[in-house]
Amino acid sequence: MRLFERETEINALNDLLDSSLRGTGSTAVISGATGMGKTALINAFAKKAADREVIVLSAAASRSERALQLGVISQLFRGVELPPSVAARVTEELDKGVLAATLPDSTADIVDRTTAPLLHGLCNELLALAQQIPVVITADDAHHADELSLRCLAQLTRRARSSRILVVLTQNAEIGQSNSVLQAEILHRPDCRQLRLGPLTRAGVAATLKTALDQPANQQLTDSYNTLSGGNPLLLRALIDDHRQTGTAPGGPEVGQCFEQAVLACLYRSGTEVLRLAQVFAVVGEEASCDVLEACVKPETDAANRAFRVLMATGLMPADKLPHQAVRTVVLNGMSDEDRRRLHARTAEVLYSNGGHAVTVARHVVAADGLPEPWSVPVLREAAQLALLDREPAFAVSCLRLALRDTAPGDQRRSELLIMMTSAQWQVDPLSVGRQLSDLIGGIRNRQLVGPQAMTPVSYLLWHGRIDEATEAMEHIGARAGTGTGTGTGARADTLGWHTFDEHFTSLSLPYTFPDLARRLNLDRRLPAGEDESTGDSTRQSIAALAGLLREGDDADTLVMAQSVLQAVRLDNETVGPLTAALVALLCLDRLDEAASWCDSLMEQAGARAAPTWHGVFGAIRSIIALHQGNLSAAEKHATAALKLISAKGWGVLIGVPLASLIFAATAMGRHEVADECLRIPVPEAMYQTPAGLLYLRARGRHHLARGRLYAALADFRSCGRLARQWDLDLPTLLPWRTDLASCYIEQGDIPQARRLATEQLDMLEDRRLARVRGSTLRLLAATHGIRERLGLLRQATDLAQDGGDQLELAHALTELSQTLAGLGEHGQARLVARRAHRVATHCGAQPLQRMLMRHNGSGLGLGDSGSESLSELSDAERRVAALASEGHTNRQIANRLYITISTVEQHLTQVYRKLNVKSRSELPVSLPQT
Repeated sequence: MRLFERETEINALNDLLDSSLRGTGSTAVISGATGMGKTALINAFAKKAADREVIVLSAAASRSERALQLGVISQLFRGVELPPSVAARVTEELDKGVLAATLPDSTADIVDRTTAPLLHGLCNELLALAQQIPVVITADDAHHADELSLRCLAQLTRRARSSRILVVLTQNAEIGQSNSVLQAEILHRPDCRQLRLGPLTRAGVAATLKTALDQPANQQLTDSYNTLSGGNPLLLRALIDDHRQTGTAPGGPEVGQCFEQAVLACLYRSGTEVLRLAQVFAVVGEEASCDVLEACVKPETDAANRAFRVLMATGLMPADKLPHQAVRTVVLNGMSDEDRRRLHARTAEVLYSNGGHAVTVARHVVAADGLPEPWSVPVLREAAQLALLDREPAFAVSCLRLALRDTAPGDQRRSELLIMMTSAQWQVDPLSVGRQLSDLIGGIRNRQLVGPQAMTPVSYLLWHGRIDEATEAMEHIGARAGTGTGTGTGARADTLGWHTFDEHFTSLSLPYTFPDLARRLNLDRRLPAGEDESTGDSTRQSIAALAGLLREGDDADTLVMAQSVLQAVRLDNETVGPLTAALVALLCLDRLDEAASWCDSLMEQAGARAAPTWHGVFGAIRSIIALHQGNLSAAEKHATAALKLISAKGWGVLIGVPLASLIFAATAMGRHEVADECLRIPVPEAMYQTPAGLLYLRARGRHHLARGRLYAALADFRSCGRLARQWDLDLPTLLPWRTDLASCYIEQGDIPQARRLATEQLDMLEDRRLARVRGSTLRLLAATHGIRERLGLLRQATDLAQDGGDQLELAHALTELSQTLAGLGEHGQARLVARRAHRVATHCGAQPLQRMLMRHNGSGLGLGDSGSESLSELSDAERRVAALASEGHTNRQIANRLYITISTVEQHLTQVYRKLNVKSRSELPVSLPQT
């Protein structure tokens, strides 16, 4: 590769060569940090010198061969063809010198007396050779050369002032391990020319990239390469080689194997102190203060300072900054596991001694796989608590796992740590908590877990449908409350009251989540008497909101309590339940847009907190909200995402919520194969003891009904209704099973039964402003009446569906209204309503409804294909007017909407009718709004 920004040094060497050819010998030493191109420069110069009819003697020293005496001199003489007589004499002298230096009983005086004549003779041979032909001697990495070779070169430089000899050496002076002979007898001579190589400038990096990439590099690309390489030519070439191996367009530095090898080469060739310092930087990271570094590196002060200088000189560490993250990653990957753990352990000790932050210290304790120190368990526990607040549940689990490992089995702290770890694991993967539940239940039995904490494992047992174990645990907790004795059902009725579990959400919500279990334990929906439920904590307010849904005339208070919870409560493990209850309250009050907005916010928070479980729970609720809005595609999207966030087994009994939403949406969209696939997913039997089971039964029944399996649908809807009434959870806004069952009776021809159910549901909604479900109920009631009575009911149902925000229900109501109008002979109005129904159904994605409209109404209602050729004849202005007219807007409304006159509207419509060959707006094609 071409050398950039080395012209000054090359010119200086050429000048010295010219002087030596004229009989004035000289010495040059090229120094610089590792990777600065010393070897490339000396090799390039040697190649050019060989073209000028001189003899070039070259050698390269290495750390591994430093103990090999006369090794560098041997390379010089044996690397070229010498006259036979000279070669014979030199070989004999070298053999004698090596033998004398390696004799076991040789003393320093004996070696000196033996080698002094040898070195003198070798210098004479070189001087004599220079009289015949100019000689250039190059020795790369001279700081690693053996002592005898350096003494020979030093003697030669003293005697070559009037000869045609040029000696060029390279050295890494920053390492601090240069040979004393090189320092004292060569570098300090006044006639020694020293050339210092520094990093490439930004312009040099840009020039290198231009040549390597065959195109100019933009400013951003140059800056990124310059920052990562530090201007080090070795690192820069490695980055370019990595880029070439990928074969992609240059979008930035490619950190690959070549760069990794170059970084490690720089560090290993720079010495052990530099390597150790780089490893400390890589491990300590952002906490790399001077005190911490000195305590972790532990070298002498001078060695540490030299190591700092070398790291900066090589470009691996910018001034006053940490090494680049890519460099630190390479260093970490290059360490052995044992070295990495040992350094993390040392770093943790130093940071703890210096008062480091608990999370920072704990990260190093975790990386060290624990420390046998008395302070480590408290630090790990504190770090876990902070990590949970700081959106790092996975790290919290790692901290707590180590803390548990270092806590004795009988230690009281063990159960508390286990509770914390289980809660953290639940945020990441509910299925993983099952491994700890047995230990936690043991802690409840052994009275190591008491108070509200004891209810946490109970909630996880219930989540996974382990009802018998949860019941046993609650019996133990209640018995220790001291309010009753015995273990029978009567005792439980006395002991398991509202105050027993310190109003933990699990116990308060049990009548709504596991009604049968709550009844067995005699837990009812009464909050403690004498207290204002609207001013309690989030748990009490959310439960009060749920209770308000089942009482008459409390919608306003229920709404205020739900809103208070959502506005005041911060998302964490303890508040997921209350926040979920508040969302359900908004959902059942038909506050769909508000519920969707809050749910989206909570999903975003859960995602930012890296808590897939929270995200999945809120995602499942969001899918139900989308269903109530009639947005089938959104319901499918959120339900599918929720099922991906948590495995099917991990969902436990709540699997019924996302599955029900997905089954319902897929059925309404005509994607029956998706619904069938969902129904094949195994669900726990305990799910059917929860409201999630009711949602699942209803969705399954809707799928059966759509597929023509009438008796299966009847069975599911009846079961749904029986359980809802049995559990006092008969909420038409959440579970309108009566209208579902009425649909089945209509299919059977049992009109009285269908009318009875629809009327009963309307009576339940009498005092509540719930437009959405009232509209759907009126639509079903209309189907049980004659055609003339039906018209008024369907008009009301359409208005209510519009007000309630349920687009799917609106599409159904409009469809039935259009059919009723057509049956009454009002074909013009029927066409307009049918077209609107088709548009709404298309927007919802309700393909079965679209196909039914096309099949039964077709061209007679203006839903058929109007011909793309005719439509293409319309101007843009005519198309806009026709689109609004086809939706039923009057001429004045169109004029106001498009900011044109009524006369202009009339003119455009006249042209539209002529071009499309229709007589009125009722005959305009439905495809116009879509275009």
